[in-house]
Amino acid sequence: MEVPRPWKEFLGELCSDAYRGEIERLLGAKKVEFRFHWHYTPNGADVSPHCDARREHGSHLFYFNSETDWDPAWGGSTLVLDDGGRLDYNSAPALEEFDAVHECESFGNYSALMLRTDHAWHAVRPIECPADRLRRVFIIVVNPDNLFWKVRDRIIGKTIQRF
Repeated sequence: MEVPRPWKEFLGELCSDAYRGEIERLLGAKKVEFRFHWHYTPNGADVSPHCDARREHGSHLFYFNSETDWDPAWGGSTLVLDDGGRLDYNSAPALEEFDAVHECESFGNYSALMLRTDHAWHAVRPIECPADRLRRVFIIVVNPDNLFWKVRDRIIGKTIQRF
């Protein structure tokens, strides 16, 4: 599949030693690898409060909706949630259980970098947009460069593909 030149350049920057080094510095990691994926969120969908998987160092989210194709009233902002350090990572709390909710800028050339901890809760409220619109987020998951996780993910991936 042919990829437009701006995307090749963007991915080239994301795969560069300079970007990798800066992410390692910011997240306090020794050596990382990246996994890239898109999230498209339609009307009515949400992301419940959660902390990312323990195997991750963090995530870098790039928002790809502009002021011309997205109305902030439709939602879609990543919410950073403060639990005061009291909620269990394995629980499924409601938004109302958090002490504070901080909204990230989610359109117009913004990104958010999140360090993964047992209290790095985040969510997205239900999207209320027209049926022909989608919340578009490009996510870089920052994982340790660790053979155990690579093998585990390949095994899980093959298992999922069989069904």
